[in-house]
Amino acid sequence: MVKYEQALQLIDEYKFKHQTKTIDTFESLGYTLASNCYSNINVPGFRKSAMDGYALNSSDDLNQTFKVVETIYAGSNSNPKLNCFECVKIMTGAPIPDNCDLVIVKELANLENDVVTFNIPKTKLNSNICQIGEDIKADELLFSAGTVITPTVISSLISSGNFEIEVNDKPSILLVTTGDEVVTTNTPLSCGQIYNSNLAYLKTRLLELGFKANTIHIDDSQQSAQTIFNTKYDLIITTGAISVGDRDIIRNYIMATSPKVIFDRVNIMPGGPVVFWEHNQTPIISLAGSPFANFVTFELFARRILAHLTKDKSLIVAEQVMSLDDYFHKTIKKRRFVKANLKGNKITLPANNHLASSMHEMTLCNCLINLERGEHNLIPGDQVKVIDIRRNHE
Repeated sequence: MVKYEQALQLIDEYKFKHQTKTIDTFESLGYTLASNCYSNINVPGFRKSAMDGYALNSSDDLNQTFKVVETIYAGSNSNPKLNCFECVKIMTGAPIPDNCDLVIVKELANLENDVVTFNIPKTKLNSNICQIGEDIKADELLFSAGTVITPTVISSLISSGNFEIEVNDKPSILLVTTGDEVVTTNTPLSCGQIYNSNLAYLKTRLLELGFKANTIHIDDSQQSAQTIFNTKYDLIITTGAISVGDRDIIRNYIMATSPKVIFDRVNIMPGGPVVFWEHNQTPIISLAGSPFANFVTFELFARRILAHLTKDKSLIVAEQVMSLDDYFHKTIKKRRFVKANLKGNKITLPANNHLASSMHEMTLCNCLINLERGEHNLIPGDQVKVIDIRRNHE
């Protein structure tokens, strides 16, 4: 058995294998950059109008009348040379003629018969021109390796001419649930049976975090375990069957085959029986089977493993010290993770249901309180360690 901090350190020290690939930038949402990314071009690559209005040379007397010689739209390549007291009508995004240095917005202009006059308060006078490279300069570092690719990142990459990028590939994942009592289909339950809530949580949570997993349910037999652990994946996640019962096939398989074990059991509640091990060069994280214990160990340990496999640091849960806005009275024998809800700067607890078998109240929670062993008589205002399980901690 290891301490919580040791378990995290052992995960961080494990030599994970990961692969990179080059993909269409439009298909890169949720990946992380495998290398630094630079702009291929200036953005914008030409001087363009920031407003609908009239482009002219500011050296002309703005109190005079101006002749409108042309209308320039976005996408045009027109570049008329203007004479004194001439201007062009111009639309937002259109290229600015070379000898213009000012755009006066449409609202400050009076147009009659292709002749325009301006009513320009000094406080309103500005160029309204986007200069070359004003947004992004050619060869500028846009994003460092490890950046999580979001819609705004994709937009910036495309605008700078990066239509293909190198990303850290996502791992192939096998999700294994166990137990004769677990039912995965919509059939009536017999006495002693339960529906597979762990599969429901883990599969959809992985999807929410940007991963797809193949899933399988195995019964309580050593032969089933043998079949599963000889398949090839980048990561296997199992839930259940890791305690000390006669039919805990995952633990029995580990004991029988003596694979490389990184850590076996962590000194926490719930989820202490968790095992991180390696078989056939595949990392395997085996989570406790009770619903809340399964939840806690996935968020604390499996997410950290996924972060290393993809080099996506945002997957690692964040911990901070905050003030509790609720009461908690209990003596605990080892480090315990308690369901809680973070809203703004307020930390509250659900009803007094802190059983590891209870999952329903997690629908009201988005964080965990990390409590050291000992007697806790917490009241509003007490400082507690809060683990935010939201990916971007927003």
